[in-house]
Parts: sequence; structure tokens; C-alpha cells
Amino acid sequence: ALNFTQVWLPYGCSYHRWSNHTFQTCAKHVQLKRNESSHERLRIAFIGDSGTRGVFNGLTRMLSGSELYGPCSNIVCGNPGLPISYRQHLEIFRVPFPPAVELIFMYFKTMTHGSAVSAIKNVLQLKPYVTIFNSGAWDFDNLSRKYNRRAPIERCDNEEYEEISKMRASPDIRSKMLDIAAFAKEMGSKLVYRTNHYNVRYGANCADDRFLEMIQSDDVLRESWEIWDNFNTSRDSW
Repeated sequence: ALNFTQVWLPYGCSYHRWSNHTFQTCAKHVQLKRNESSHERLRIAFIGDSGTRGVFNGLTRMLSGSELYGPCSNIVCGNPGLPISYRQHLEIFRVPFPPAVELIFMYFKTMTHGSAVSAIKNVLQLKPYVTIFNSGAWDFDNLSRKYNRRAPIERCDNEEYEEISKMRASPDIRSKMLDIAAFAKEMGSKLVYRTNHYNVRYGANCADDRFLEMIQSDDVLRESWEIWDNFNTSRDSW
């Protein structure tokens, strides 16, 4: 974006250019609508892998001054040292952006992990206004290494990829997602599932096709989880 003087906009669509000021104002307004004190920061939680960390970092830049020029200077972004990664798996990091915003981040690998649900509940106990969650890359990691980082082109294109896709929509995973949904409702936190970005570990639909079908076929899950669908955006960008 630094190399161009113009911004692409889809035809017929409005596009709000967020700034630190407008986001902070929006956060204060949301808190007042929720009957929260205007001195209480609006908390937004991010749970996921490096793709979700990237969304966190982009918001950090905007809250630090500018979506293009704002610094990425906090513990999640990597100041000091390297960005938070799988080495800090399931640790919670809270980053305040005064006066009205607090971002929360937890690096998360897979729903099959024994502590997955309790770890997510630890974030929800902080009562974030919204929790943005993604998973999938690490479920396919060993298999993609076997195939020299070759990702299936669209959907899972062999039996091994397909088995992992089925595993991600198993009755056990459904039960865990229902448990999380019930606890989020108790804590008053909205839930957003961000579909997977396209990368070398899997195709745009491979990790999430059955997982999303599981959510959308269950009345409780469908009402509890909003879907942030970036399949086409990530695939086209790739």
C-alpha cells in the first residue's frame, strides 16, 4: 500500500477508513450502549494461529496511529524480540490501547488439544465484547510436511486430507464448540469464527468445509457463531 497513491474500492460499496480516533470513539459508544462505564475499555479477543495474529497486528497499527504507518510495537507483534507464536501456546496476552480499547491474544493450535476448551474459557472469563477465533493450520501441518508443503488446490483432494477434514467436524469437536458457545453466552461475549486464510498448509476450503457444515447444521452453533468468511479474499490474494 505504501507504493500506491490510490485505494481500490469495490464498485457500489462504501468503505470506511478507520483511524485510531474513530475506533476509540466507536468503542466508547459500544460500551455506553452496553451500560458499561465509559472508563471500562472495550475488550476484543483474538484466538488463533499466525493468520489471526496478523489481524491483531493490523489493528494494532491502526490503534497506534495509522493503518499504514502505525508501529507494531507490543509483545504480540514482537517488541521486544519475536512475535508471539506457538512457543507461547495457550498463554493469554492483554494489550491496552488507551483510552477505550484493550486487545487480547492467545496463540491456539487445534481443538483436539486436551486443554483447548478450558483455554478458550480462560479468555472468555475476561468478558471480551467479541472473540474472534480460527483454527485448522496445525491440524494439517504434519500431513502438509509429508507432501512437501503442497496444499490441496480447492477442497481436500486425497483421503488423508479428507480424514483430517472429517476429524475437525467430529462429535467430540461439536461438543466442544457447544460448550464454548454456552460459556460465551454466559459471559456476554459474541463469537466470530474466521475462516482459514489460504496458505501452504491447506487449500482455501479444505480445512473448514466440513467444520462450517457442522456449525451451520446445528441450531445452537448456527445462532452462537457468526462466520467471518474470507475464503475468496485469501484465495485471490494468494
